[in-house]
Amino acid sequence: MAEAEGEESRLMLKRGGDKDFNAKVDAMDDEDELQSLLDTTSDPDKRKVVRARLRIVRVKKRELREARLNAGEEAMVHSKMQMAEASKQSELESYSMKYSASSYSKKETTVSYEEN
Repeated sequence: MAEAEGEESRLMLKRGGDKDFNAKVDAMDDEDELQSLLDTTSDPDKRKVVRARLRIVRVKKRELREARLNAGEEAMVHSKMQMAEASKQSELESYSMKYSASSYSKKETTVSYEEN
């Protein structure tokens, strides 16, 4: 977001010309609408304003997408860690039940040696 705000403040300093048009473009956040305006505008200064706003909107959109992606990845990692821990506990419980002292019966074996 900081990159988009810096770009926006630089544009405010550079702009001149039609203030109503600039205000209208600054209020737009829809990329398709801005692209349509760019396609229909023939004045080079106005096109420059629209292209600059398009860049800002795209940066904001990318930052939002990356933030959502990072949040989703963090949630997925957390979920996988919980599943792994649950699986580990289940395995440990099954081993402890299988090899517990009560489940073994001590067998007495007698070894006899015969001498010839």
